[in-house]
Amino acid sequence: MKGIKGKILAKPLETGLVLFLILGVIWLALAERWSRAIVADEVVVMVRQLAKSKTIELRHVANRYDRRLAMLKAVPRIVAELGDVRSMLIDPASSSQAYSNTDRLLATLAQNVPVDRILIYDRDGEVLLSNDMNDRDHLLGRMIPQGPAFDAALLGGNGVHYSFGSLTGVAGVFFSAPIRYGDMVLGVAMAKVNVDTLNREIVDRDLILVDSYGVVVMASNPDFRLTAFPGGEVERMAPALRERIYRQQSFKPLIFQPVADGLPDNVVTVQGNPIPYLYLPGPAPTDNKLQIHMLLPLPQLTHLDERRGVVFWPMLSAGLLALTLGLLLLIYLVRTRLLNKQIAQANRELRRQADTDFLTGVANRRKFERRLANELVRARRYDQNLTVAMIDIDFFKRVNDVHGHQAGDAALIYLADTVTLAIRETDLFGRLGGEEFGLLLPQTDASAALLLLERLRATIAAGSFVYDAATIALTVSIGYAGADPHESAEALLGRADEALYAAKQGGRNRVCAANDKVDDAC
Repeated sequence: MKGIKGKILAKPLETGLVLFLILGVIWLALAERWSRAIVADEVVVMVRQLAKSKTIELRHVANRYDRRLAMLKAVPRIVAELGDVRSMLIDPASSSQAYSNTDRLLATLAQNVPVDRILIYDRDGEVLLSNDMNDRDHLLGRMIPQGPAFDAALLGGNGVHYSFGSLTGVAGVFFSAPIRYGDMVLGVAMAKVNVDTLNREIVDRDLILVDSYGVVVMASNPDFRLTAFPGGEVERMAPALRERIYRQQSFKPLIFQPVADGLPDNVVTVQGNPIPYLYLPGPAPTDNKLQIHMLLPLPQLTHLDERRGVVFWPMLSAGLLALTLGLLLLIYLVRTRLLNKQIAQANRELRRQADTDFLTGVANRRKFERRLANELVRARRYDQNLTVAMIDIDFFKRVNDVHGHQAGDAALIYLADTVTLAIRETDLFGRLGGEEFGLLLPQTDASAALLLLERLRATIAAGSFVYDAATIALTVSIGYAGADPHESAEALLGRADEALYAAKQGGRNRVCAANDKVDDAC
């Protein structure tokens, strides 16, 4: 992990670019997903509000349509209940007055009720009376092949059925009622409303009317007419009956497929049509056997991709901009941290170089004197012992003259390494100049210092310093002094230097303590 971290810190720009690419791809996917979700939520809210208002509208239209159909169903029942109609069917030869009365009634009904034909049939299907007797194409006296509405009336019921006219070929809804005499059905009263008449009720309302067999018999969209509504029974009808009622035997299915993208299930597409529709089922049919549904086109949903783009691109741009600014800030912080670390490391190195002797690696004179001043203050404050020693290589000039200056430098390094290994971490060994070194021993009295210094002297004298395959004998002279509570650093170093001088004068390779008489120092 440290290696990876180091590589990242070493190349923040390259790392930032890689992070930008990775996070950019992730943000691209998130922006795409969120834009779809946002647009889908907007559409869901819009569809729910639209469905709520259109459901109310559909309910009102269906109620009005049911009332209109109920009124139309009443027309053949009114005709069937007339005594003149029964008389006309019981004794056709002696009922001229009944014919006249019934004819006037049919004309009045046709003028006041939105029906296209009112017919009276006998049981065999012959037209005995019609409201269009004065028209050239009247059906009076014609034998007409009948459909489900006629058959239902002969069985004693009231029929409501969609069908094409057998002779006219005009599609419409037939309303029938039996003409009874006691328990016997004498004939059938029939009212027909052409499809064009009914279409005026649903035009521009995005409605479809489905009959009892599941066939769309009327629709404001002509592409939906005479198609098979989902769940209908038209495919189970006999082909001859389909041909008789609808003038066709095969029906294109009206297939609803829910639109994806999280939209409500009632937002559908109709097979072969790219425009989405809002499907709202009407109330369950009553005895009218006709049900109204709503298929409201939603062309605005064909522009969802454009709407997603309106949301997606600003979101993507804002995210990438924020990502760029964030990564730039991160790179700046990383670079700043790295630069600060490098500066701190350089400063430490400069301080080390400023406080370290370049040859031996021990403290130089400046650091030694600074540390000595600090230790003197500490010793006075806490009433502690402090000893300073001065160490000098004996006959160092001879080493340089005989073996060369490089040998002399190696001898200085050898001395520094030997002393450094023998002292504590709290002690400080430094080069004060030339072959002269200082040793600072905090919390050390004169007796303890003497033991340490004698051990150092003996170690160096007994050791073998080898340079360029030549063994060079080295000895050192050491002078030391214990700190006085009121003594300055310069005075303490001066007393230690005097002790060193005494060691030199006393024959070298010895340790001398500072006192008033040089002869008694060693």
